[in-house]
Amino acid sequence: MAKATTTKIPGALLDELTAASTDDPKWLAENYSALARRYPDQFVAVFNKKVVGSHRDISELMRLVDRRLPRVSKLVSTEYLTSTKATVIL
Repeated sequence: MAKATTTKIPGALLDELTAASTDDPKWLAENYSALARRYPDQFVAVFNKKVVGSHRDISELMRLVDRRLPRVSKLVSTEYLTSTKATVIL
């Protein structure tokens, strides 16, 4: 049976990764309109409050992110940005 290996993450890096994973969804929501104009009808991936990739196909976007950021690709926030305005009826 193979023994599992673990990688220790230095404290400062762990703090940065944790902050990014909690701040990015909020940043995405706050900047949705501007991002939707720049990336209409696309998925975007955000890490550390920066767009690190965009694509119309989520699978392709995740392949791109895996290549660009292999160590943190599972921590990116993703969102589909639609150019169509939604009508909400309450």
